[in-house]
Amino acid sequence: MSLWISGGVAAAAILPALLGTPSIPAAPLDRRPALLHPARHAEWPGGSPQRLYHHPVAGSLRWLRASMSPRFALLLAGWLVSFAGSGAFFSLYPVLMQAEYSVPPGLSSVGFAVAASAGLFLYAPAGRWAGRKGPLSLLRLGYGARAAAFLVLWGLTLVPVSFRGWPALAAFLLIVLAWSFLGVGSTAQVAELSRREGEGMGIFNAVTAAGGVLGALAGGAVAGALGFAAVPVLGVAGSIVGFLVFLFLPAAPAEAAR
Repeated sequence: MSLWISGGVAAAAILPALLGTPSIPAAPLDRRPALLHPARHAEWPGGSPQRLYHHPVAGSLRWLRASMSPRFALLLAGWLVSFAGSGAFFSLYPVLMQAEYSVPPGLSSVGFAVAASAGLFLYAPAGRWAGRKGPLSLLRLGYGARAAAFLVLWGLTLVPVSFRGWPALAAFLLIVLAWSFLGVGSTAQVAELSRREGEGMGIFNAVTAAGGVLGALAGGAVAGALGFAAVPVLGVAGSIVGFLVFLFLPAAPAEAAR
């Protein structure tokens, strides 16, 4: 049923997307993308995404490396480990919440949706916080909250099952809400630390995707070997690593001036 609902929502999004997306004037057909190895395409209008595709070559990697800095590399390393730790939990959360805390998948999923919706109202305050005190403080707050919530989930695996449900659900909702601070803080920090903002954001998104994949693999392996109760430990470890990295990460000049 969930697959049918997902497909139906995607199909329903086609019409408003077609009506609401502005058209881009086509470039002259004699223009070609300035790429080393452009993908073949019948025409090269300016709005075609095909003009942005090219084969990865050593020159491209050198171009991306030029956007790196030691502080930015440290940010990426901390983000990869922390996102993998959280990803291990989120890849299993409906089954894990039921197996360890007796929270039905329907209740945990509704809680996720409610917390994510409530988190939308935290983006504006988080942005103002980052503007006043800098994104590093926002990241520390988000990771501190997640580390505390994951510790609660881990600790609840040691108490009687009848006591676990609602405290576990409250900790889970805190983990979801903390994303508002992490999302705003990480984006602002990437913009400050990357030498080339566009390439830097692309690398950051790639590292985020890699962290999600590694987290899902690690979560499944740990759950299979040690049981679901061990998975929150990965979340604790990842959140603590993220907190420590952003605790000792040197502030960018703009942030240090605050």
